[in-house]
Amino acid sequence: MVFHASVGNHDMQTDHAQGEIDDKARFGMLGPDGYYKFSTPDSFAVNGKHLADCFALNSELRGEKFDAQTKWLAEELAKSNAVWKFVFLHDPLYTVRGKHAPAVVLRQAIEKSLHDNHVQFVLSGHNHFYTRMKPVDGIMQTISGGGGRHLAFPRTDQCAELSAKTYEFLGVEVFPDKVRFIAIDQYGKMFDNFTADEKYLSVSAPGCPIR
Repeated sequence: MVFHASVGNHDMQTDHAQGEIDDKARFGMLGPDGYYKFSTPDSFAVNGKHLADCFALNSELRGEKFDAQTKWLAEELAKSNAVWKFVFLHDPLYTVRGKHAPAVVLRQAIEKSLHDNHVQFVLSGHNHFYTRMKPVDGIMQTISGGGGRHLAFPRTDQCAELSAKTYEFLGVEVFPDKVRFIAIDQYGKMFDNFTADEKYLSVSAPGCPIR
């Protein structure tokens, strides 16, 4: 199994996460600054296209490196013709209330590229709960932050399909015509089992997002 991580805020406490970024064998962060791309194997290609392209972002970057990441993402997304495009990062671009605020500056910098290049899924953590947001403009955002430490309570939000205060693991299965999300709690119980396809993503939730 290959593990590909994204830099989180607690990683920054020691040498700005450079140790984790440099340890390719353990954390699989392919870029020198913690942002990078990887794809599903060619054997899973659909009509000559990658089944999925995944873009890892470092939500802790600031200044010139922040700008370089923004430029890199726009260029790499424009090159991608994958069936499914995933962006994953630590800080959520949108979130229900209950703990940390969303990464507004980063969101403003990359949101146009996400929409222009048909990114369908954004996966994040940081907030210590689970939330699957309703789709907006073709993008579904999911927060899987129940991996450890103290849990937070996600508040009721009209833009959330499902929220839960629980330790959890999120699995994603990718098919040519759909993507399945499976969330399992600390006791091994599956509490979310949801399949998204282009038809589902094409219907934006009214009045969302609100943050």
